[in-house]
Amino acid sequence: MERTRTALRLLLAVSLLGLIAPVSASAQESSGEQLFGSFGGNAFGTYANAITGDVATKLGRSAYITSGCNGTGGRVRSDTVDTVDAGGAAKAQQIYNTAYTNKTASDGVARHTSKVEGVRLLGGRVSADAVKAVARTKADSSTARSNTRGSRFIDLTIDGTPVASRPARNERMKLPGIGYIVLKKVERRGNGVYSSAISVNMITIVVKESNRFDLPVGAKIVVAHAASRFKRHEPVAVVDGAGFAAFAISQADKVENKVGRAASIYLPCRGTNGKVLSNNVQSLKATAPDGRTIVAAETGRTTTMGTVAKSETLAVTTSDLINANLLDGAITADRVTAFAKATYDSTGGSASANGSNFEGLELAGTPFQASPPPNTRVPLPGLGYVILNEQKLRSGPTGASARVIMLHVFIDTENSFGLPVGTEIIVSSARSAAKAF
Repeated sequence: MERTRTALRLLLAVSLLGLIAPVSASAQESSGEQLFGSFGGNAFGTYANAITGDVATKLGRSAYITSGCNGTGGRVRSDTVDTVDAGGAAKAQQIYNTAYTNKTASDGVARHTSKVEGVRLLGGRVSADAVKAVARTKADSSTARSNTRGSRFIDLTIDGTPVASRPARNERMKLPGIGYIVLKKVERRGNGVYSSAISVNMITIVVKESNRFDLPVGAKIVVAHAASRFKRHEPVAVVDGAGFAAFAISQADKVENKVGRAASIYLPCRGTNGKVLSNNVQSLKATAPDGRTIVAAETGRTTTMGTVAKSETLAVTTSDLINANLLDGAITADRVTAFAKATYDSTGGSASANGSNFEGLELAGTPFQASPPPNTRVPLPGLGYVILNEQKLRSGPTGASARVIMLHVFIDTENSFGLPVGTEIIVSSARSAAKAF
């Protein structure tokens, strides 16, 4: 009888602890499962709000990278872009961004970084050899904390005056004839137990006056952004998605870095509540040593949106490229559009690429149909081959995914462009997924 009373008292104590503890993580830890909760974050090198017009298009969210609710599984994802140029308003020589998340049974971490080198803003009034933004969030079974340690400037000068490498947060300085600049702008959210989030913009320029750069009043330019977050919640379903106007994989670094993931955009795993997110790039161009075009386009635009709901989870991503030119005219198109859609509900998932098409597509000067069959392979003499309307559609009881690449070039032959065998060029890529968490 006494053993029974003791067991009942222990059971009651355990039950009460479960009610008052911030999180009941013991079950996950004892079974070897991951820490309950989800991480996220993003990073980009440069950005300008839409009011800046052409400058916003040229800066885009350069080398934009993110990690979803399920994180990166302990792997570092990265993106690099060379030479961002919006004229006198903003220039940068190279951008390198990373995303990393990892979870164990007892804790987890998310770390996102953006490093921008050769920064020159407002005709040189603001310049730096390098600017680095770091956003780190760490959580265990009872706490969640975020910081920006590692964020810094290297040789930053403003109107000719050197600035400390690690200035105070949210330091604001006047820019006569422009407005003002905010250094290391930090925003925090969360209660330190159930959630924590942080974002840092290392340079934020706000235009308040008419100026010689034709930046309208209200314009904002951001350089080196990073954000990370943790929420002690796991949704029933999540979305995923990404879009690129163009991308290159090559042993020739100048080709790969010059193209980067142009106009890249990513869909947050919890969706956008139906709001459409977009990114842009203008005058994309990468050339061979002799000056011939490898990949070029007049403009590129990507969009993504998603909703997560009990009735239906939806993800849609698009990529649209205007006046594309690959391999010095071997492939040209007035317009290239990729469309990827995925849905998930109680009956399962479905995927679609309807809406993906070409306008004015020509291969070696020969017109080609607007909607070729999925995964159409066409030879490129002296180069390799191209796959048109490449599609991978998957669906099942736990979700669906759609991936579309409208032009996927494979170099498998020694060629006059000097492109190494194994080089791939991707134009107009869109990916979407909707699935159970």
